[in-house]
Amino acid sequence: MDMRTLLHDSAVPYTNLIDVSDEALVVEYENADIVSFASTFEGFGMPIVEAQTVGRPVITSNCSSMPEVAGTGAALVDPYDVHSIRTAVVRIMSDSDYREFLVHEGFANAARYDNRRIAEQFRAIYDGIPSA
Repeated sequence: MDMRTLLHDSAVPYTNLIDVSDEALVVEYENADIVSFASTFEGFGMPIVEAQTVGRPVITSNCSSMPEVAGTGAALVDPYDVHSIRTAVVRIMSDSDYREFLVHEGFANAARYDNRRIAEQFRAIYDGIPSA
């Protein structure tokens, strides 16, 4: 059974957006209460940083690159364990201090990926290379 059929048969409302502009993507993040990115494998995990940039609490996997990308600004879960994911959702919804902690840490983490900061780090590396 495909995912759309399963969602329909379970009466789960959902939206599947394709070819979204950067501006529309920001609006989608801003409209979210929680961004859950419980992926089982990622090369980087850009949605984590995107969600943190707009101040959304993030739930992500405790495997692959996600813990390193998220820093301390996300609830880490076992992506293969529904109970683990549910526990994180419930905690974020019911514990305002925890939710605010994740948002605060998320803003700080997202700053690590600022384009200017990354460019400065590359420049420092290049400046440290002896000229021929």
